[in-house]
Amino acid sequence: MRVLHVIPSIARSAGGPSEVVRELMPELERRGINVRLITTDKGATEEDMDVLDQENVVVAKSLMARWTFAPGMVPDLWREIGSTHIVHVHSVHTFSSTVAMLIARIRHKPVILQPHGALNQYHIAQRRKLKVGYLRLIDGIGLGAVHSALYSSRIEVIDGSKVLPRIPAKLLPLGIDRRILEIEHVQTDRPQVLFLARLARKKRVDLLLEALASPMLADADLDAIIAGPIDGDLDYDPVSVIEKFHEKRARLVGQVGPEARATLLSSASIYVLPSDDESFGMSVAEAMGAGCAVICSPYVGVAKDAEHAGAVVIADQSAAGLAQSIHHLLSSPEDRETLGHRARRYARDNLTWTNIGEKLVGYYKSTVEAV
Repeated sequence: MRVLHVIPSIARSAGGPSEVVRELMPELERRGINVRLITTDKGATEEDMDVLDQENVVVAKSLMARWTFAPGMVPDLWREIGSTHIVHVHSVHTFSSTVAMLIARIRHKPVILQPHGALNQYHIAQRRKLKVGYLRLIDGIGLGAVHSALYSSRIEVIDGSKVLPRIPAKLLPLGIDRRILEIEHVQTDRPQVLFLARLARKKRVDLLLEALASPMLADADLDAIIAGPIDGDLDYDPVSVIEKFHEKRARLVGQVGPEARATLLSSASIYVLPSDDESFGMSVAEAMGAGCAVICSPYVGVAKDAEHAGAVVIADQSAAGLAQSIHHLLSSPEDRETLGHRARRYARDNLTWTNIGEKLVGYYKSTVEAV
């Protein structure tokens, strides 16, 4: 079976979608899928040449960063789509996704669309009329080629189905690096509470800092570590907050690399993410895979899916709710350990690229059979 993947950018700096494609391509090839990729040079650097130099990858020049306008990919898309069985389109509201779906419709080829969180309520609410109008007016014809949409969590299924109600939704979680499952969890002298994500407004680290300063946790014996780059949309200085209220037991360590990330996860007693919106929540998935006891808000996709397995704690998205959940796990090492074991088991059974590759091939086969 021949499958063409189309994505605006494969650069590592492009974030989640590019990482998904990087992991999926070799996994699909191991299962006998002939994978082709069309992308652009947007954001590409020397560290991205490991993919861009592959024989099965076609790279077009991007002339406009915002829409990833790359007219040079049109003849490549026409040629490749004509000889493929399925067109797997990543992202929406981009030149590459619009043109790929349109050509697939013209050439009678089935499309599987993977929006990567772009249709979540949180994102659609930002310029909603423009984004919904784009899908209906500009992508209206091309969407007729879409046989199914892939969503990484049930939260994303619900939100995506509101925007694309006529397109069947299928669940395809994201995977974590297998090495995370092998991290040895170590005991520290004092329990460590870890926040490991971008310090962006929607991640709500402010709620965690407020919870740590609450009467319920004021005398708790713990160390808090806040790790991740500070986003430009944050309207307060977390450094000042920590120095003022948490100087003795909290520290901000900034952005960390893979080795430091693994070290932090290995020693974290409790991982906390009170985010406003996570279509999946890769940082939560990695914390689960490392065996951390995880507390997060109801708006983290992977956590809502894992809740039925008792693998995470879903806390009320408030300082009081977080404080209560943290206090319980600090007071009960047995519950904390059990939660960490369940989290790692859930990640091992559901969140490896091996599992996800197998599931995706099943979707491909059923799509081809239905054509």
